[in-house]
Amino acid sequence: MRVLMYHEVGAPPGGRSIYAMDRGRFETHADWLAERVAAGWVARRAEDPVGAGVAITFDDGYADALEVAAPLLAARRLPFTVFVTRAHVESGAAHYLSPAGLRDLATAGATIGSHGATHAPLTSCDDDALERELRGSREWLEALLGRAVRVLSYPHGAVDERVRAAAARAGYAVGYTSRFAAVPTAGDALLRPRIDVWARDRTGTLGAKLAGRWDWMGARG
Repeated sequence: MRVLMYHEVGAPPGGRSIYAMDRGRFETHADWLAERVAAGWVARRAEDPVGAGVAITFDDGYADALEVAAPLLAARRLPFTVFVTRAHVESGAAHYLSPAGLRDLATAGATIGSHGATHAPLTSCDDDALERELRGSREWLEALLGRAVRVLSYPHGAVDERVRAAAARAGYAVGYTSRFAAVPTAGDALLRPRIDVWARDRTGTLGAKLAGRWDWMGARG
């Protein structure tokens, strides 16, 4: 199982950051993935038990998850998960999902997970702050959406054994890092790796990442 990590997918061409992909490029990715699913790949949800296939995730809670990603992926029958930061949703900023938009996204079929309360690196939080970031964000999402939230991605990929243990206590069943690798069959469900997708990745690069030719990135440091 390989899990793709996107961020923005509705930015202007030549976007402002490595994580700001334009709609046209993302649509090309969605077409490419749908072709492979039609040829026998398994499109998985991020919270599924480990098995062969590919899952699509988005971090931070950008508005284009609803405006761009949801219709493109639904039309291709590709499931996806959006990891949302509470402070982004409550900020009122137009480029982030609003509370109503987040509810609409969940109704449209997206799995919603937590990405912390404030997007703080969790390894830098003291125990009280860590509890607010993890349990607080989960309970807020559950109250807003009226459904259980049991999956998260760690902001900035910042996770260690203390953070992992706190995530388990806070009620999460699955957690995602930012480390390049396939999800191991017998691995820790709260330390699942993902494949970082960047704004200028062409489908050839996407294929190489899914084939494991970028896994050396996971061994850095």
